[in-house]
Amino acid sequence: MADFTENLGIEMLRMADGQCVMELELAEFHMSMASRAHGGVRFSMLDTALGRAVISKLPEGRAVPLSRPRSTTSARCSVAASAPTPRWCA
Repeated sequence: MADFTENLGIEMLRMADGQCVMELELAEFHMSMASRAHGGVRFSMLDTALGRAVISKLPEGRAVPLSRPRSTTSARCSVAASAPTPRWCA
């Protein structure tokens, strides 16, 4: 897994057949000034899980090479309320 997701503490549990399951145990450094998990943490986890789900469906050797990187340019993540649990799963 990339250093970015490792630094956030995201653990990949499964990646196959168009699915990716990841888990994150919230820590103090994930919190915003409002004492809630920062929205960027949730979005980063969802963005990574979706990207890896797509990669899992590509034919062998078909992943995007580092010489031609891709990135999410537009996405939306609406949250009605923060999860009451210190562990998230995507």
